[in-house]
Amino acid sequence: MSTPIDSLTIMNDFMFSTVMKKEEFCIPLLEAILGVKIRSITYLNTQETIQAESPDSRGVRLDVYVEDDANTVYDIDMQTTSNSNLAKRMRMYQSMIDARALEAGDDFNLLKKSFVIFITNYDPFGADRYVYTFRNRCDEAQDIILNDAAAKMVINTNGKVGEISPELAALIRYMKDGEAEDEYTEKLDKEVQLIRNDEKWRHDYMTLAQRDTQNRYV
Repeated sequence: MSTPIDSLTIMNDFMFSTVMKKEEFCIPLLEAILGVKIRSITYLNTQETIQAESPDSRGVRLDVYVEDDANTVYDIDMQTTSNSNLAKRMRMYQSMIDARALEAGDDFNLLKKSFVIFITNYDPFGADRYVYTFRNRCDEAQDIILNDAAAKMVINTNGKVGEISPELAALIRYMKDGEAEDEYTEKLDKEVQLIRNDEKWRHDYMTLAQRDTQNRYV
């Protein structure tokens, strides 16, 4: 059964994707996670289903899918169901994004730098880290990086290990406990409350919940 909208937190994928439809929330989140400055983003869509070419093949639904002013593409997803397929799920998301990025005959160099970012409320790797970042390296020489311009990150809201910025620490605490302690998380919390009480969003949430019951992609 779907969680009642009055109980939704930022960790719910519907709530997360709805809040992140506004640049004022999405840009600071990316900046906190990546430690970079982003001037602007373009929405490639939120809660968008990317379907494989074959209608019988499985698709993926991206919570937040954006591109920044430096032509870097980001998929940011909430993953709050603990299971053993997170790594292969990330592989699938990356492959579907890449397959969509090029037209027939395009040079592979046109593939943009990309990040697949999963935010979890459990530790999928058991090392208690706040952040796990993965890039392809050579098994025989670990100092050699494949340089395919693709990275995968997991933000673990139950982490305890690793150096992270005050901004990311405050964001993680808000995601975990719902306690807003800086300007950004206070704004996030106000937006969550606004969406809970908005009739349009309430209707959209119920519609999405009914559709998911019939045809799940995640």
